[in-house]
Amino acid sequence: DEDLVIQEYASVFLAEMTRERYSCIKALEDPILDVLLTKMVSSDPDIQKNSLQILVNILDDPMCAQDISKSPDMDLKPLVAHILSDYPIIRFLALQALESLHVPEYEHLNQQFKKAGGVEIFMEVLENMEWKDLHKLVLKYVANCYREDEIKHLIAVSGPVILKSYMRRVKDFDLIEATLIVVAKMAAFEIGRKVLHEGKMELELYELMKLGKESILAVASQIMALMAQHYDCLEVIAKLNPLKDMINAITSETFTTTNRLIVTQALSELLRLDSRLCDVVMDENKHELLENLLCSPAEVIPVEMKVCLIACLKQLAYFIDIRNKMIEGNYINSLLCCFKDHDRSSLLLRVEACDALANVLSDNNGRVQFLSLNGVEHIMECLKDSYLKLNQAAATIIVVTSCDYEVIRAFIKAGALDWMLQEKEKITRYECPVWEAAIEAIFRCYLPIKFAYVNRLDPQDITEEGFYVARQVERPFIIIEELMKNEVSPIRPIYIANFRTEHKIISKISMSPSFKTGKISGKQRRSSMSLKKREGTSSSSSSRKIVSMTDKTDSALQETWIRDHYLYQYLENLKKKLRDVTQYQKDGSKSSMLEKMIQIVAQFVCDQMVGNDPNSKYDIHRQDLHLNELKVELCSNIIPLGYIRIGGYLERAMLFKVLADRVGLPCALVRGHYHRAWVEVAIPQTVHCEKLPSPTSTLSKSSSFLTTPSGLLLHHVGTQWLPQPEDEIEIEPQTSYIKKFTPNYMIKPNRIVDLMDDIGSLYPLNSFKAMQYCNKPQIYFMLCNEQ
Repeated sequence: DEDLVIQEYASVFLAEMTRERYSCIKALEDPILDVLLTKMVSSDPDIQKNSLQILVNILDDPMCAQDISKSPDMDLKPLVAHILSDYPIIRFLALQALESLHVPEYEHLNQQFKKAGGVEIFMEVLENMEWKDLHKLVLKYVANCYREDEIKHLIAVSGPVILKSYMRRVKDFDLIEATLIVVAKMAAFEIGRKVLHEGKMELELYELMKLGKESILAVASQIMALMAQHYDCLEVIAKLNPLKDMINAITSETFTTTNRLIVTQALSELLRLDSRLCDVVMDENKHELLENLLCSPAEVIPVEMKVCLIACLKQLAYFIDIRNKMIEGNYINSLLCCFKDHDRSSLLLRVEACDALANVLSDNNGRVQFLSLNGVEHIMECLKDSYLKLNQAAATIIVVTSCDYEVIRAFIKAGALDWMLQEKEKITRYECPVWEAAIEAIFRCYLPIKFAYVNRLDPQDITEEGFYVARQVERPFIIIEELMKNEVSPIRPIYIANFRTEHKIISKISMSPSFKTGKISGKQRRSSMSLKKREGTSSSSSSRKIVSMTDKTDSALQETWIRDHYLYQYLENLKKKLRDVTQYQKDGSKSSMLEKMIQIVAQFVCDQMVGNDPNSKYDIHRQDLHLNELKVELCSNIIPLGYIRIGGYLERAMLFKVLADRVGLPCALVRGHYHRAWVEVAIPQTVHCEKLPSPTSTLSKSSSFLTTPSGLLLHHVGTQWLPQPEDEIEIEPQTSYIKKFTPNYMIKPNRIVDLMDDIGSLYPLNSFKAMQYCNKPQIYFMLCNEQ
């Protein structure tokens, strides 16, 4: 109908009806979109306003808004034109409709808005302070620009200059914050950061941070962190030094948690990009404020913010000088406080705390403080958690601290290895890449437990001071300090190797009543010390004194001195013998010299553990009696290896291993069943390779002779092939042989050393004699097959 009055009343009626969702759905069933777009350009302002109201009401419903956005008939030109209308209500409704239609997925609508000059019109609206009521909607629309082409278009119409001028003119903090959000969208792209730097936006942001408004400070900090990815911007930000205001905002209890979280994330990014800012934080001791926040309860500081705080502190601890200063403070204690919250929501926090601890525990002072603060208990809780990432972070700490004997010993005492090796953790061993590495790290650092669990020490496993082996394998494994607290046990002797003349261990020893007086009878002492005297050792009473005990029967604290002068003398005498052999056989082959050294060490070991009669055979009952006498004399079941004079398979193999490690003779120590143990060595094998002579080295005339299909040999004379006048002497092909040796570190053990019967003999692995010596069950099957 051409009657404007009727159109006005009809549009008002329809605008009121479309406030209900059912009316919007019914309205879209008819082609109402074309009618609305036509009436938007009507000459009557009321009809324009009602048409816009109808469109806004329909767009309020998400399903209806989706149908209109997908419609090819939708045109944004009338809406963009109404932004500059003389009527405020029409301008407001047009902006509302444009905001509802601004969806990144619908490219055709965004292109229509750009072609209609929407960005230029928006910048014009911002420059007009009389239309201040529309500024918030305009800034909200521009802030939804997510694509780089939209940012480029905004820059092309002098958007950054207009926005910077607008922030200086406006006094409303809400509008300033909305403008900063638009600037943050621009700073997310490289071209935007470059343009903002050219407009000196860093100075403007720094001045806004000084206002103290928390929302503005948070957004300004976020923009600085984004702009710092541009090198020139980073230089300016480093000179301005906004960190003081940012840290004050983080620690302020009046700021909201959201704004404090935004500032913390920005601080972490700035510290990551420039090390100079890290020095600023340390010079002003601001890191202590951040550490104190980690100790706050979750009700005060949420988990998300603590994760960001740990990220900031990790950036500081990346530098060695700063890390040392933080370790001397309260840094490790602050990280351990993060493990007190056992809620499932704090899993990510504990993972980040483990990562931060792994960085700090690479320093010796950090590991000492970690032990003093009982950090092993917290890591064990993470190791036993069901969350895989937390297991991996805890296992990483074990790998990092594997260079420290005390830390690994604390983990073993806490049951880390037993937990990681148990049957139900097999799935974790496959899913967690660091799990196996942590187990190997414990084995590598603490060889006694590796030998107890794996029953093997490879040639690369070099024994150190205090290496000990239990005669009876027991589970779970008990460390030496715990063993020293136990009473003397007749069925569990412990062999320990100490080459130092004085090695002091202070511990609490729980002694049986018969040993509390500390008095040993002369008869008992002679029973074990009257055997054959060791070669090159002293028989003075000071060298035989192992345990120094007090007469205080009520005191459990004792000082145990383990002095093994015999073992030290073993090593010195063995070195002399090997030195003479190596000088005598200097020109010999490598393998023969190695075999000779092995035989010397084997014979030396057997001479020390054969007892009074060198021709007597090994007797296990005689050995048990000898060990029991030593335990009585020493008042302990921990027996120094040098004091054993009657040794079996295990004792001799252990002595061979510890001596060979110190004279540079690679060998493996293996433990079998029924108290059997043996030593495996690697003997280089000579490989003969046949090498044919080169063609140039043989006297052959192949280049001047030709054989015909019938077998006639022709020779070349001039340009003709004629029959050969006489037979050619055949030259026999010559071959040469070369010897190749494999480097020692690449050779696997291939021989077993006999330390019991035929002393010094070398048996190939898996041979009949080798299996017989090792007492392997396969030997009986072989005998049955031969019969």
